[in-house]
Amino acid sequence: MSSYFDKYHIFRDPIHGYIKVYDIERDIINTSAFQRLRRIKQLGPTNLIYHGADHTRFAHSLGVMELVSRVYDILILKDKQEKLLNWDEKEIQKNKILLRLVALLHDIGHPPLSHVGEGVLFSEEGGKKLTHKDFSKKIILEDKAIKESIDNLNSEYEITAEKIGKFITKEEPNPILQPIIDGPLDVDRMDYLWRDSFYTGVYYGRFDLDRLVNTLTMVRDKFYESPTLGIDEGGVYTAEALILARYYMFLQVYFHPVRRAYDLHFTEFIKKTLLKNYGEKYPFDVKEYLEHDDASVFNRVKEEISNNGEYKELANILMYRQHHECVKGTLDYTSIKEKEIFEKNIEEIRKKFGANFLTDNAQDAPNKFKKERFYVKLRSPKSSDIKDKYKDIERVSNIIKSLDEGINKNRLYAPKNDKLEEVKRYIDAMEWET
Repeated sequence: MSSYFDKYHIFRDPIHGYIKVYDIERDIINTSAFQRLRRIKQLGPTNLIYHGADHTRFAHSLGVMELVSRVYDILILKDKQEKLLNWDEKEIQKNKILLRLVALLHDIGHPPLSHVGEGVLFSEEGGKKLTHKDFSKKIILEDKAIKESIDNLNSEYEITAEKIGKFITKEEPNPILQPIIDGPLDVDRMDYLWRDSFYTGVYYGRFDLDRLVNTLTMVRDKFYESPTLGIDEGGVYTAEALILARYYMFLQVYFHPVRRAYDLHFTEFIKKTLLKNYGEKYPFDVKEYLEHDDASVFNRVKEEISNNGEYKELANILMYRQHHECVKGTLDYTSIKEKEIFEKNIEEIRKKFGANFLTDNAQDAPNKFKKERFYVKLRSPKSSDIKDKYKDIERVSNIIKSLDEGINKNRLYAPKNDKLEEVKRYIDAMEWET
């Protein structure tokens, strides 16, 4: 084995048990930029609803790195029979190291409270709307300790910080390796579903993880020019369970009405206070960006209250859990006509009661549910022809076929004041459906 894998350290994890961490990875983990992830909750303000949800992006990043090794080793073992990849031993090792580092660093650019405000609080650069992935790349390239640790691998493995960053942002997509980290059956969602389920106490997020990992395989079909990630026919049931877990966790946790109320409140607070001097957007400068974490947000909440600040009322909502109340919601799947009625009624409500109402749509939420496509390798194909050997998951699973394209539920939130009951009565008297 290569010197990269000669020495390792053990981290204990409540989801995966023992996690191996190699020397270069531990050097990256020990940087201040990575340690910041200990101060960023995986699920943002969800602990205000599910009190156990205090787990962090730090733990998730380690979990994804562990899972990517397990999946990769199984794929390589299976490919010795299938021979789709045709990699030599050096390339096998290089790609494993690449995947482990991408997995470890894929979330290093998350802002405070993870996904809170991501669609609003990031600015544009070069005409492109930035996301936390772009900041992951910026940190990897501009944090000296992280960049040097990775670039030291270049001479032996042709791995650089720039290559890791571009993998994360998909600037240089890799159809073979990318789906393992970011795809319909990726290790990222495997970890966060189990981890989020464990810490929230919501059992919907659990599925047969070991079975799923052991039934993943490389497939090739007429739509792909290179091999890509799929699943053996024997793993279809657990793949269904993964997709349904994501579906139910979205409805029960990620798009929980109270959690989303706090997402909206925290977004407004961060914009008006922490980011006031940056044009209400996260700063481009990496050093300034890394100064912000969950603690800096809550410290500012306390400061606004104790100093009787301009946004004390909003700070009180966050400190004393006085969030706006969800007073109207559409069905999970809203027709175009019903959405038009919803928006028209909200306009009328705001004219009558003032503008201090919040609206939300499931399509704007993090981890929004959508159907995705992957291929199944059949046990007993009719022939060796590609069209008989691999089938689209919807050809194999009626459950996945029956799922709708995406949830587009709409909600209206009203402030908890002396007009709340009048608002509710007014809403009840309105026509909302076609």
